[in-house]
Amino acid sequence: MSSILAGGQTVEEDLYLVDFPFDGRTVQAEATFVPGREVLIGTQLLQQYRLEIHFLERTVLLERLL
Repeated sequence: MSSILAGGQTVEEDLYLVDFPFDGRTVQAEATFVPGREVLIGTQLLQQYRLEIHFLERTVLLERLL
């Protein structure tokens, strides 16, 4: 699978369908593996949410919309 990263870089990677715990429920999501321990999520997972990032205060708010 080809993925386009935020910086415009294209990478080729294997794609897996996984059950992913998110916000108190389990959703099916596409997953790939990257070096390191961080988890990156795509914006499709956040379609029903409001995401607010306050860089100066270093806070993140994720709110589910009804």
